[in-house]
Amino acid sequence: MNENIHQELKKLQDELIHLKSAIDQINQAKDASLKAVKAAEDIIDSSKLLFEEYNNLAIETKELVKRIEAIDFPQYLEKIEIKLGLINDGIQKIWLYSKKG
Repeated sequence: MNENIHQELKKLQDELIHLKSAIDQINQAKDASLKAVKAAEDIIDSSKLLFEEYNNLAIETKELVKRIEAIDFPQYLEKIEIKLGLINDGIQKIWLYSKKG
């Protein structure tokens, strides 16, 4: 009977060794899944921040387009052209006056 108990204890010990190995693998899988969840959370947080920045950029771009569209370029350029003409006339008068003198 002692031999029977010894054999059963040996079987139990083998099963416990297998069970310990399974528990170790489960713990490794748990650690890996926790790291994967953390990485996914970091990606989600980064994505949210990126989305917010994109929205801010889109809003600012729309405002810039509105400001550019509000500029009357033909009138603005015409004013510049008139001012350049006046400057040119002034320079020509100065040049002619310096020739006479």
